Amino acid sequence: MSTPSTLGRQIAGWFTGSVNRRILAARLTVGGLSLVVKGTATLKELAVAYRFGTGDAVDAFLIAFLVPSLVVNVVASSLTAAFTPVYILVRETQGVPAANRLFGSATAGSALLVVAVTCLLLLLTPFGLHYLGHGFDAEKLTLTRALFLLLLPIVLLNVVVTLWSAALNAEEQFAAVALAPACVPLLSLTLVLLAGRIWGIHSLALGTVFGFLAQCGVLAIALSRQGTSLVPRWAGMTPELRQVVLQYVPMVAGAVLTSSSWVIGQAMAAMLPSGSVASLNYGNKVVAMITEVGSMALATAVLPHFSVMVARRDWTAIRRTIRIYVRLIALAAVPATVTLIFFSRMIVRLLFERGAFTETDTGLVARIQAFYLLQVPFVMVGMLFVRLASSLQKNHILLVGAAVTLPLNVALNLVLMRWLGVAGIALSTSMVFLVSCCYLVLSVRRALRIVERRYPQGSSLRPIEDGPLGNDTPPRQELGSG
Repeated sequence: MSTPSTLGRQIAGWFTGSVNRRILAARLTVGGLSLVVKGTATLKELAVAYRFGTGDAVDAFLIAFLVPSLVVNVVASSLTAAFTPVYILVRETQGVPAANRLFGSATAGSALLVVAVTCLLLLLTPFGLHYLGHGFDAEKLTLTRALFLLLLPIVLLNVVVTLWSAALNAEEQFAAVALAPACVPLLSLTLVLLAGRIWGIHSLALGTVFGFLAQCGVLAIALSRQGTSLVPRWAGMTPELRQVVLQYVPMVAGAVLTSSSWVIGQAMAAMLPSGSVASLNYGNKVVAMITEVGSMALATAVLPHFSVMVARRDWTAIRRTIRIYVRLIALAAVPATVTLIFFSRMIVRLLFERGAFTETDTGLVARIQAFYLLQVPFVMVGMLFVRLASSLQKNHILLVGAAVTLPLNVALNLVLMRWLGVAGIALSTSMVFLVSCCYLVLSVRRALRIVERRYPQGSSLRPIEDGPLGNDTPPRQELGSG
């Protein structure tokens, strides 16, 4: 009979025994800790609602937070997919010191980029806030401007968090990265409860900034423990850094198009009867949490593993991993989606139906939620291939996909909202994710075949100077051979 310690070692051995088991363990770790972060964020939202309600102060904070959060989503979030595969390839081909030099250069270059973006935002502040806060009186607009300036440092802090998280995830240090974001809602919650009466809505803004600082501190400790230097060191525009930039540009452009899709959906919902925008947002709450926790946990877990497989030319392992996880998603996500659609009305009633939220509202939001839920399996499968595209350094595939699906989304919105009202926008979104998923599967598999022909299974590793994977030009070492 196994003792508890023996059983624990057996379980740990199973999880570390193969790449796919390590991916599963990482996904469970990231997903579980993400739920902790989400729970903390929910408590923070309840505290904000208790302290400030829905008054002018909250309006001012949301508008002030809108631009920094959008810049973070576009500028910072694209860094992970651009940086991680190149970092791992350099580590595998040139060693840890070379990877650390790339990390230092990427940190320094990103900091310069963010400073430039921040200066641009400061120049555009008078025009931008006047446009976004259209209808605000002078006092409310002044408060919005003050909160915006207070929140602006989160742009730089988030870029630092993104790069440090990518370096830790590349070393499979998933727990610290997944749990560190809890610092933001936790400190925001603390300041709102302790200082909300004295500092007002400024306590929420300060809590957000201090939270990002604390998140940086947690990640800094984790990086220091693994021996990574935190000091930015510019080593020039090396071929490795140039490759990061080449992958980063299409990711940023794709992120702009993807973010625009949600904004367009909101704007088109505003063309419908009163309450349509709010109903669309309520209908997306549960779905957004499922896709964020599920798909982002998978994305975080597979990116470093895919990157290592690509660096080692282990195409067989990549195909095996894809098959395993597509089947797992089909077995888990499809039944769960059908069940959630069946109980959609009950879920909405339990979550929202109280006070001014009536039974009629429940019926409309439940319908929207059911249409949104259709996207869940396609989002998860699509994210698997998104991360493989990034690992192959083929992020232009994602840009082309975003450029195609954006006009498709607008067209489907126009057609379906006439037939189904605001619920048609939700159905349009799910249909677009289906099309996007099919495009990604076909395009990324084609890219994998091209790369595999160029670098056969188990071929020797080559440094980044040889050019991007799958380039039609032969590597420099091969010129003149034979």
